[in-house]
Amino acid sequence: MTIAVLFEELEQQKVPSGGPGAVERRIPTQSPCDLFVRVHKPANTRALRVRFSSGAAPQARQLPEFRGLELTHQSVVEDGTPYETVALHAANPAFTSVFTSLAEDVVRYVDQFTDERQAAAAFFGRLLQWQRLLERQGAEGLSAEEQRGLYGELWFLREHVIPALPLPQAVASWTGPDWTAKDFQFTGGAVEVKTTTARQHQHLQITSEKQLDDTGLSALFLCHVSIEAAQGTGETLPEAVRSLRAIAVADALAAQVLEDRLLTGGYLDIHETSYAGVGYLHRNVSLYRVRDTFPRIIERDLRAGVGDVRYSISAAECKHYSVSAADLRAFLHGGT
Repeated sequence: MTIAVLFEELEQQKVPSGGPGAVERRIPTQSPCDLFVRVHKPANTRALRVRFSSGAAPQARQLPEFRGLELTHQSVVEDGTPYETVALHAANPAFTSVFTSLAEDVVRYVDQFTDERQAAAAFFGRLLQWQRLLERQGAEGLSAEEQRGLYGELWFLREHVIPALPLPQAVASWTGPDWTAKDFQFTGGAVEVKTTTARQHQHLQITSEKQLDDTGLSALFLCHVSIEAAQGTGETLPEAVRSLRAIAVADALAAQVLEDRLLTGGYLDIHETSYAGVGYLHRNVSLYRVRDTFPRIIERDLRAGVGDVRYSISAAECKHYSVSAADLRAFLHGGT
């Protein structure tokens, strides 16, 4: 039974007194801590409550602040045993769907741990990850530009990285959602992926002086994915996600890392229907080796005190540095 179903069943129940209050059900898990879904009446506000032994949750008083959600902490004694209990609920009705996804993800994540201290640390760590996500995008989902960017990275992972590397290593190389300077990082090298929809005079937006800086790297590649967004045709973002999940299911670690990266990147399944109407048709994919006089601004070019540089480069000016898919594959297999 899913968390969403548990919430729906509780919403149909009434408080025994018939007045305001809450109904609650323990979630059946293997976790050493106790997890409960709760619905506050009469507004049917959804909540998740987690109970730890007092000695297992030293971070319980250091609670993150959430946009649209409220987090509370209590020290309680039940049957003579002291506990720390943390409750999170959707203060804003607009966050109800997101909250349900959060609850399902947190419960699934915490359920991996058999030690209560580790489970408590995992709980608070996962909440911090959700806090960063909600601060960045709220409950609305990814913008059109963010959807295209994520699609390009997923396409590159599926078409170039996974065929060349062991599955766990391939998925772990995708670091873009963690806001690293490059989207993919490998031993000694990296790849940056740029996805555009402009038809002519394409310019690639570079977001920092570190993004195309190959200092300390044996090789840095730039992949330019040129696509056309179309209604009712092409591959959609949800289809790309499903295809990668189908591949990653072959390895439990790879599957978990993929889900973590998707979450960090802002992809939630509750937004799938809003993403499914737009498909992407590939016009061209170009690969470049970033080195020497490649058009770019890097850290050593800047005067003291200058940073956070954003600029654009003409895709046409990158053609002198073109490489083949075989060149990229040789690098991924350990070449330079």
